[in-house]
Amino acid sequence: GTKWLHKVRRFQGEAFCVKSLRSCGAIIVGKTNMHELGLGTSGINPHYG
Repeated sequence: GTKWLHKVRRFQGEAFCVKSLRSCGAIIVGKTNMHELGLGTSGINPHYG
């Protein structure tokens, strides 16, 4: 994600795929971190670590 975009479109809830996984008993235990807008290869985002 990008730091300024949170003001444009607020989080509304879980994605359909996450809801489907949870309904089948999956437990979400982590998250990924990537470049702003997915435009890099190192996975380091200066805003979020």
